[in-house]
Amino acid sequence: WNDYFYLTQLNQAFALKTCLEHWRTNGRTNGSIIWQINDSWPVISWSIIDYDLKPKIAYHFVKEIFSPQIIFFSKTNDSIIAKVQNQSEEKFKGNYRLILLESSTGKIVKQFSKKVTIKGQFTLEVGSISAQQFLLNNNLVLLAYLENNSGTRISTNYYARIPWKHIKMAEAKVLLQLDIRDGAESIIVTTDKPAFFVDLYAKGVDFDNRGFTILPGEKVVVNVLNKNVAHISNSDIKIYSLNKYLGHQK
Repeated sequence: WNDYFYLTQLNQAFALKTCLEHWRTNGRTNGSIIWQINDSWPVISWSIIDYDLKPKIAYHFVKEIFSPQIIFFSKTNDSIIAKVQNQSEEKFKGNYRLILLESSTGKIVKQFSKKVTIKGQFTLEVGSISAQQFLLNNNLVLLAYLENNSGTRISTNYYARIPWKHIKMAEAKVLLQLDIRDGAESIIVTTDKPAFFVDLYAKGVDFDNRGFTILPGEKVVVNVLNKNVAHISNSDIKIYSLNKYLGHQK
């Protein structure tokens, strides 16, 4: 059941992210309204917040795709093109990073990062990569990160040529470190291999970030929110990632 809960929530997140991104970037759609945000009684539904007011993974995907600035991909016969869209009226300054990795080994093939400045209500092409290499290796995944000038990550995206269920992934050892400062608790997450769509679960605890992707050398801080238990430890937290189901080697 726990596997089912994770995978179905992730599937819902993919579906909503895909359609909302398409409508936002197609140049024709003028807006989108989410149905439905929450449940009024205990039920299985397509809400993104359940009856106990616990946001599902899709909630975090939807929140990010509605950010004033997003990074996304478009595809031609020859290229995978990365673009940054700024729907704010104000000029945006930040940084973006593109990472091409081989998911079955976890090795980064190439990566680069640059500063970006985009005027309000504008979409800018920021980079491209040959589409041919994806035909030669189904396990290539392209990641994109967009940060503001303060270094806060505001948009994450990915491109894979085939459905995720057909992609092989290296087994990832995701590590957690509990951090307590001024009475506030958070979890510092690290990994030895690229870990895709990581989710944490602990009974009686809500976390402020679900379904994130993390690379070796990175740290993701997940804050503990509404806690209904006196104390949590690493052993209380279950870790989920798509690597668990598609992983095939260390």
